Amino acid sequence: MGRIHRDGTAGLTVAGFGSESLRSRLGVEGRLDGSTLGIEGVTVTGRAAWSHELASPSSSLRVSLLGSDTFEVEGQSLPRNLAEAGLSLDAVLRNGVRLFAAHEG
Repeated sequence: MGRIHRDGTAGLTVAGFGSESLRSRLGVEGRLDGSTLGIEGVTVTGRAAWSHELASPSSSLRVSLLGSDTFEVEGQSLPRNLAEAGLSLDAVLRNGVRLFAAHEG
């Protein structure tokens, strides 16, 4: 938990904020070596997984305005179940230089 104070017209004070998560993940990963396609030094990796949030997916803030009593603001809930996918490319260039690019979502 933390505490933040902002001066200004509203005099916003955030008394506490936090988010706790415990997530399980089950998935697969496949890897293709570029040498099988005649491209040396390149590896492509794909991933797919299913995630499940085991803890509470909700989030909230305790705030006050201009010294008022604190009140709770509910944040957006995280999804309980989530499909994830990713793709990465790893390439050895020259003189010890390696290129890595990835996208996960």
